[in-house]
Amino acid sequence: MSISALSTILAKDFPNLKAQEETQLEEALAQALLPYLNPLQEAFFQLCYRWDIPEHKLRQILIQPQDQPINLLLAQLFISRAKEKWTYRQAYPQKEADEEDGVSPW
Repeated sequence: MSISALSTILAKDFPNLKAQEETQLEEALAQALLPYLNPLQEAFFQLCYRWDIPEHKLRQILIQPQDQPINLLLAQLFISRAKEKWTYRQAYPQKEADEEDGVSPW
């Protein structure tokens, strides 16, 4: 999966992400998530709901002590979800739905 495909999926909610590699994308997304986390805002939970982030994974990151920064772990979770979306879109293309979401087919 290409970084441009990941960026395209993430662009709806994070339009300013620019990266050449997945690690750069993770770091950029982690920085983009910071305003949602300090303090924790309702907009963050709306974003998680819109992205269909599993509640148990989100709870695990927010409650249990972690060895990595929370925003980086959340960025990894969002990227993982973007990869799942890409896989589903490849397996079940729906041109109308993609155009409606503003996502170009790849």
